[in-house]
Amino acid sequence: MTKKIPSKQLILTVIVFIIFIFFRFFNLTKRIGLDWDQETYSFIVKDIIKNHKLTLIGPRVMSEHGFFLAPYFYYILVPFYFLFHLNPSALVFFIIFINLLFFATGFYIIKKIFGFYYALFFFLLWSINHLLLTFDTVVWNPILIPLGVIVIWFQLARLYQKKSSILDWAILGLTLGFFVNMHFQFVFIILFCLFFIFINRKRENFFDIKKALAAVFSFSAVFAPLFLFDLRHDFLNSKLLLSFFASGNRESNYLWIWIPVFENFIQPLTYFKNFYLTFFVYFAFLAMLIYLAFNRKGFFKQFYLASIFLWLSFFIAFSFFYGKRPSEYYFLFISPFLYISLIDFFAHLRPKKLYLVSILLLFIIVSNAYLIYTQMVPSRFGLYAKEQVILELKKLVDLNKKFNISFDMPLGRNQGYRYIIDYYNIKQSGNWSDPLIQMRMPPKENDLVIGLVGLSIPKAIMK
Repeated sequence: MTKKIPSKQLILTVIVFIIFIFFRFFNLTKRIGLDWDQETYSFIVKDIIKNHKLTLIGPRVMSEHGFFLAPYFYYILVPFYFLFHLNPSALVFFIIFINLLFFATGFYIIKKIFGFYYALFFFLLWSINHLLLTFDTVVWNPILIPLGVIVIWFQLARLYQKKSSILDWAILGLTLGFFVNMHFQFVFIILFCLFFIFINRKRENFFDIKKALAAVFSFSAVFAPLFLFDLRHDFLNSKLLLSFFASGNRESNYLWIWIPVFENFIQPLTYFKNFYLTFFVYFAFLAMLIYLAFNRKGFFKQFYLASIFLWLSFFIAFSFFYGKRPSEYYFLFISPFLYISLIDFFAHLRPKKLYLVSILLLFIIVSNAYLIYTQMVPSRFGLYAKEQVILELKKLVDLNKKFNISFDMPLGRNQGYRYIIDYYNIKQSGNWSDPLIQMRMPPKENDLVIGLVGLSIPKAIMK
């Protein structure tokens, strides 16, 4: 017999699910972006589908001097672009699918490991964080990082609680290899796993050389496309990887250059932004993890001990080795740890836990409300706005005539238009003596204005 879900739990789950999807899916077609990353992905996926041009490399880490990750994210996008015949609106359905997958998988795993109310509060807090809302509605590799973190929790719990098999360890290696190729920040989760394994290595039937080899082999197998690429290109990616780390790659000797970004990252929890407050919050969470490690038993004790190591490792890495100002999304890997430890900490402050959690929720809702609202209004620079410009151009221009298109816009604002132009089969001659359509931001006098963009179309090519 299947276990019946209590009606109260079902109702609460549905309420949190509605909040989660409402903030992410409301107005999504007019909010979603088509910028540098998404345009690059779109052209590569088009090549895979239409020209059968398979790729062995994925996005580049950091900059033009960085190394390449494996191409798995491109192939994840392929079914969506295939089903929608290369229409960039495929990105909308990708976002819907990934968010539903994250909610379903994450809720199941957290409920399984920590309990129902932990999963409920976790996703309620996640739903009302305006920064996570932003990250959850962008089509890019980091969108999969929180899912990867929670899947790793599940795998470590299985390894701890049962007599683990070689297959279990092989799956762990595959998972780590896959998600580190989504974004390099996942290397911190690898360190988390290694420390968890190290402190549990003497447990009976937990770990041996065969299991270690299975994990290492499966992890390495994930990098097969990059290895094949290196064989064809004189080990170019390996050289880029070595030079990236050998050079030190530092741009600043200022140890705390990452703190203002971390300050932005935790601002949905703190409301106030202050350098010293950020340090206080960092060490408060460290103290919280230490408290939980000493007050929990079994798997949870080991989980929080490994979390302490993770918490210290990113502080050391960003302060002493990275030497650059990162972006806020570089800290996505710690988001699940932040929320689960916060909930677990309050759950152990009996009998006032419900009172404290209620205050926390109210504070976060109030501090995030306006910024959540700003995330849900149509983007004036998104896919929808850009598509309206190109559709208007297509309506006015005689596409049988020869012409070219130029962009006079601030840096980065022209990204996305090329793919939409390509999708609507608007051909440019390439001969710059032919008439020139100018797309400008801000518009100039006598331009046809669509949103924030001005169109200057020569009369010779108008319908």
